[in-house]
Amino acid sequence: MHSGELAKLTGVSTDTLRHYERLGLLAAPARTTGNYREYPASAQQRVTLIQRALRISFSLKELKTIHPRYPRFRRASLPRGARPNAAEAQGP
Repeated sequence: MHSGELAKLTGVSTDTLRHYERLGLLAAPARTTGNYREYPASAQQRVTLIQRALRISFSLKELKTIHPRYPRFRRASLPRGARPNAAEAQGP
């Protein structure tokens, strides 16, 4: 699926998808002959997981450190006792 379709399905912008790629949280997709990004179906699950982790106060930096140890990380494989971002946990 193209980046616009993935963005629409997951509720993020195409800029966000490219940001996740730069951080290594989302694998760089194949390119079409027209040089468009072509994401596999599994990318939707990955982006959804990243969004869920961010909602429960994980930071992108924390996810980046988890990702190399858990290349196919899922909610069940996140380390027990992982702490939320302290600033976000305190609230306003």
